[in-house]
Amino acid sequence: MNEFIDQKFTNQENIPAAFSHSSFENCIFTGYDFKPHDLTHTRFIDCIFNSCDISNVNLSNARMRGVQFESCKLMGIQWPNLDDLVGPIFKNCNLSYSNFIGMKLKKSILSNCIMKEVDFYQADLTECDLSFSDLQEARFQETILIKANFQHAFNYQIDPITNKVRGAHFNLAEAIGLLTGLGIVIVDN
Repeated sequence: MNEFIDQKFTNQENIPAAFSHSSFENCIFTGYDFKPHDLTHTRFIDCIFNSCDISNVNLSNARMRGVQFESCKLMGIQWPNLDDLVGPIFKNCNLSYSNFIGMKLKKSILSNCIMKEVDFYQADLTECDLSFSDLQEARFQETILIKANFQHAFNYQIDPITNKVRGAHFNLAEAIGLLTGLGIVIVDN
């Protein structure tokens, strides 16, 4: 296994030829396109990804702990295929068409992100920060959203009957998305 510690990888420079079965700790990736790479069995510990494209990459059996993604494209990722995802931070990212089914993401940050058609079925998002995020057609079903922060998030539809929403924070203007599943008709006179 190749090991990389405290290294900075910018654009396409200094990147190993093969990622699979490699370990990265305390590394920073800036402007890198991971799409041509296989990241199976790769380990990322306390790494930062800035303006990277990781869309549709195979992360089977990968491990990510304490990772931060800033302004990255992470579209179509099958996150449950990872062996481990602990404490991720996503800021200003595009996570559209990704799958978080059954994932334990307590206290994670998914702020100011585009999450079109993301699947959170049976995920645990307790105390997660989803503020300022676009959740158009995101699927929340049997999802734990206890004390989650949806302030300034928009385009969500969350059924409070089939999801646990106790203590979650919503803005009044967008809270209408909580009523959709109840069959209530809202009339604005």
